[in-house]
Amino acid sequence: WDHEVHAPLRWEDDGRALLFTAEQRGRQHLWRFDLPDRRAEVVVAGGWVQAFDKAAGKLVTLADAVDHPPELHAHVPGAAPRRIEHFNHRLLAGIAMGRSEEMTVRGALGDEVQVWLTYPPGFDPKKKWPLLHLIHGGPQGSFGNGWSYRWNPQTYAGQGYAVVMIDFHGSTGYGQAFTDAISQHWGDRPLEDLQKGWAAAQKQYAFLDGKNACALGASYGGYMINWIAGNWN
Repeated sequence: WDHEVHAPLRWEDDGRALLFTAEQRGRQHLWRFDLPDRRAEVVVAGGWVQAFDKAAGKLVTLADAVDHPPELHAHVPGAAPRRIEHFNHRLLAGIAMGRSEEMTVRGALGDEVQVWLTYPPGFDPKKKWPLLHLIHGGPQGSFGNGWSYRWNPQTYAGQGYAVVMIDFHGSTGYGQAFTDAISQHWGDRPLEDLQKGWAAAQKQYAFLDGKNACALGASYGGYMINWIAGNWN
């Protein structure tokens, strides 16, 4: 089972299964791993499940997504999830969020690479929108369906940009071989992914203005910004 398991792990009451979070293709789910038949299944799908707890058959999750900060939900068998807090409700009531979509392209080594696009709020398909390319750090990390307090695409979308984010080779959530593929290939494979994802996004979304564009990144993303400056005109 080629997923990176995150701590903490928690036993079910009967001791026959474990609960934990793990990434999968730009999302972080809550999983249940059944020990007798060694089978993993999603219990609560992300967005990005940040934390969880379970007692007396009741499960509580803390999860966010690209369009909202963390929220607490209670999960009881046979009932729909119920939100149990509204900490940010008043703060967010007057703020418009851009919607996000995902697509895949064939990147380096012929591997499938995930591309995310966040639309500006008040999107008009008849207009051309300036394009902003966010490049994540790590490089073992992911720009997926999660809320960020450092590199949040909504802060740029809200200023009138369409935001593209690409999970290049080295990103997590796509199997260990994909994550490891950046080792000794810090510049060539990720750059090929970024170039192909950038081109594919502009081909699919005619409203993107590739001639009015910039790229941002820090940590490994900052390294890649400098690499782009020297290797991709």
